[in-house]
Amino acid sequence: SEVFPGVTYLNQDLIDSVLWSFPGATPESSTSFDPPSIVYGGGIGEFTVILSAFNSCGTVTDSVSFELLEELNAEFTVDADFLCLTGASTEVGVTNTSTGGDPSYSWSISGPGSPIISDATAIEPALTLDTTGLYVISLEVSNDFCTPSVWNDSVFVSELPSFALDSLPNNCVGSEVFPGVTYLNQD
Repeated sequence: SEVFPGVTYLNQDLIDSVLWSFPGATPESSTSFDPPSIVYGGGIGEFTVILSAFNSCGTVTDSVSFELLEELNAEFTVDADFLCLTGASTEVGVTNTSTGGDPSYSWSISGPGSPIISDATAIEPALTLDTTGLYVISLEVSNDFCTPSVWNDSVFVSELPSFALDSLPNNCVGSEVFPGVTYLNQD
């Protein structure tokens, strides 16, 4: 990650020289009053930038620490991608396998009916689906520093077949019988 350290010199005309130290970065140091951008290629963790200013009266040193966070990667699996609606609603569980530093979660569902998310900011909320059809479940993982990441998965909710047989009149042996049926949820 590239970092641009900044500084405000309160009395730059009294400073003879400076030494910037960037442990773990490239470059590791600089003597420029305006430091170059620095690159931390070693990954995530806490890092420190140190500045020492020199003149005939002595040296003043200060430092600032910061953290490089792991890039966000949203990902989850659903317990089942096909469910049967056997009552007023059915639940589907999710397993959140997202990675990244200091994540916040935001779940949403699009689809038919009135789906319910137990807690839209939970790591693994309970999801309740109440109508047959295709639902798209979305997870956005974000923090204040990195680019957000989004993952989608889908669940199809069906129901048991529903039909009504027409009544048949009594007949004699050898008569033709023509059964009738009405399919109630034929899509």
